[in-house]
Amino acid sequence: MEDVNFKQDIDIKTLDNTVCSECGGIFWNNVTILKKVSPIMTENGKPGFVPVPTWACISCNNVNEELNPLKVLDLQ
Repeated sequence: MEDVNFKQDIDIKTLDNTVCSECGGIFWNNVTILKKVSPIMTENGKPGFVPVPTWACISCNNVNEELNPLKVLDLQ
């Protein structure tokens, strides 16, 4: 997923909310999925992590499929 630059004349009151597919909530927290990296793939030979940012519903912690970059990219 990438950030999009918007025209300044967009009225956000006319835009649809992103709704949680589990509970119907509309409020979201920034969360990070950590993917493990094998030691043989790192420069220092130690295991590592790759952070993948996404959003989780504040009410139920669900990550909508459309918001999960790993599913969108078919990596999960």
